[in-house]
Amino acid sequence: MTTKEKAKKMGDENVFPLEIKNDEVSIIHYGLSLREYFAAMAMGHMAGNSKYTDIDVIASDAVRIADALLEQLCREE
Repeated sequence: MTTKEKAKKMGDENVFPLEIKNDEVSIIHYGLSLREYFAAMAMGHMAGNSKYTDIDVIASDAVRIADALLEQLCREE
């Protein structure tokens, strides 16, 4: 499996899954994917930085950062 494939698999894993059970109902919320979580963290930082003004650039850069982080984490395993 290539590093990119490993990173994709890792990025698809859920962060903060939650299962709520009571006598009648079981609700499962899988949370964000790891990739979404990393992108949101990067996007929040860039949105708070005045040098980033184009939201399309912020969004695409956030995803690129998330993907790069996942790939780097896979290289270090």
